[in-house]
Amino acid sequence: MADFEKPFILQTGASNVTLGAVLSQEGDGVGQPVAYASRALTAQERKASSIYELECLAVLFATD
Repeated sequence: MADFEKPFILQTGASNVTLGAVLSQEGDGVGQPVAYASRALTAQERKASSIYELECLAVLFATD
């Protein structure tokens, strides 16, 4: 369960076909997952010229 008194940690990732994100918090010295999210890229998004653009897209996806 999320503790809104503690800071959250957002980790994102991207590949040529998907975006993913994990929201977690520190608990007992270990990152404890709070929520997961992922989705497939659209055909237009797959045409992105660099992995950096896809990684930025993953951050936008996760924070939206």
